[in-house]
Amino acid sequence: MVLSADVEAAGELLLFEAPLALAKPDFAFAAGGEAALPFPLAGDNECVDQAWQLTYELLATGRRAEWARRAYVVEPKGEEVEAAPAVAWLAARFGCGAEDVLAVFRAVANNAFSLDTAVLRIKYGAAFFAAAAYLNHSCAPNCASRRMGGNMAVFAARDGGLRAGQELTHSYIGVELLAAPEPTRAAHLHFVCACERCARERGAQALALRCRRLLGCFPAGHAATAAGRAVGAFKLACVENSADAAHSSAACERLLAAGDVCFAACGPFLRAHPAAAIEVSAPYLQALWAALASGDAAVSAVFGGAAGTVCTAVASRRRHGARAAASLFHAAAAMLSRQQQQQQQQQQQQQQEGEGGESHGVTGAVCAALEAEGCVLLYLLGGALRRVALPLLLRGLASLRAAHGGSLVVLNEDLSCVGVCPPLAEPPLAQLVEAAQGSFGRAAQQGAQQLDVSRVLGAALARDAARDECSFCRQREPPASAAAAVSGGGGTFSRCAKCRSVKYCCRDHQRQDWALHKWSCNPVAVAEHSRQQPQPPVQPTARPTARPTARPQPTTQAQHRDQHKNIELASSALAFELC
Repeated sequence: MVLSADVEAAGELLLFEAPLALAKPDFAFAAGGEAALPFPLAGDNECVDQAWQLTYELLATGRRAEWARRAYVVEPKGEEVEAAPAVAWLAARFGCGAEDVLAVFRAVANNAFSLDTAVLRIKYGAAFFAAAAYLNHSCAPNCASRRMGGNMAVFAARDGGLRAGQELTHSYIGVELLAAPEPTRAAHLHFVCACERCARERGAQALALRCRRLLGCFPAGHAATAAGRAVGAFKLACVENSADAAHSSAACERLLAAGDVCFAACGPFLRAHPAAAIEVSAPYLQALWAALASGDAAVSAVFGGAAGTVCTAVASRRRHGARAAASLFHAAAAMLSRQQQQQQQQQQQQQQEGEGGESHGVTGAVCAALEAEGCVLLYLLGGALRRVALPLLLRGLASLRAAHGGSLVVLNEDLSCVGVCPPLAEPPLAQLVEAAQGSFGRAAQQGAQQLDVSRVLGAALARDAARDECSFCRQREPPASAAAAVSGGGGTFSRCAKCRSVKYCCRDHQRQDWALHKWSCNPVAVAEHSRQQPQPPVQPTARPTARPTARPQPTTQAQHRDQHKNIELASSALAFELC
């Protein structure tokens, strides 16, 4: 598929297409009066089941072998799959031959898309799109595809714009995998990618090694270390969870428990290696959100505040694990984004001097998308640090809006999934998205070059400050005591003396929680103080080059002052340029 006219800016909508066929979890074969299929589906492969559902829909609209072979790739998908009893039943149901059924099934299996949310990546079905199926894959794509309400939306994703006649490409794999080296990306594709980025990395071993170093991947000998064995156990749990057809709570719990061990064993290493951090934190977060969206009782009880259903120590460990994963993902995405900007500047300078520059190959659009997702995840799972993450959330929403046609409609499915567990965020993410979208829209109509979002933050911070809880057992502090604590008076709950961002109902819970809280204990008292003071308009000329990390390192007094300054910058940037 090629572009018919020039596109000057990233974020412009290029294609919006309704599906020819749609399959969701509540799919029912009732077009001809059948309550359900008279044969069992595969059961152990959700993708194959959805492919048969889409095949049913396409056959019902008159599509046959001639249509499939003329327009789409129809490579066989294996004798075991194609020998399913669905072939004979569908042929009899629609009065066609087995060849027609198999041709349509192969077209679906090779060209259909999964339906997943934009940020949380929760899968909720599959669909077949007539035009979007012609989009080829690239590991450095110039377009970003999103599924919005079951429809396909394709946006321009190249800062320099696109030219007429240029081929449009998007990624068949998740955006987090685009931050991985070529062997990792190749393992998730069923063909050999021939894009320029992959060809360049495969063509020179030295270049591939430089890309791995710049991305911050796991080194060759890491698997033999104790931390490497923790990573291996986590990846094995990920494989077991993906192979579990029933998506049982036990498999999810094993994955999350292995992830907690991995974060504890590899925390410092992962914070210095962004690609490795994303490789570990992304599947952990996806499993967590999938469990929440499916209503898993154990995971929902941890984040939903259902007392007495989960051991307090287990619940605390799970919340800290989620917070560590979100913090790692955001820090890694921010580091990749900073590296990409620095490498782009160095390349421009070296090209002027006639020299070649180094680059990790991840495009600016991919880095921006990862960083925006990290901002949203950090807000949702940040716990008591959520108030500090609010300015980052709004920055991420601005980035998402700029990348998706000046709208945040792309988050609708994510907001629906978050809505199943209201206590995850207070104030609710939907409320902040609505307020931010309205503020962005009014500023754009008025032609403002800068957006003052202090009004959006003001009500959110005031509402969030009144909802204090024990970081270990999640017991709510009485409203009167919480109000006294906010105003500076005493309260029944005590704050962590170091970071001043979490509270405890008793000293015993504080001691029990320290083993996990120490990984995210930052000196954020300056940030909280800065929010209570009137903030002058800030016009940053560049994004701050440092952000607070979740785990503090031994620092001198001067370095502590620098950390406070960085946090204050992140918290007080209430006015920034619109993208």
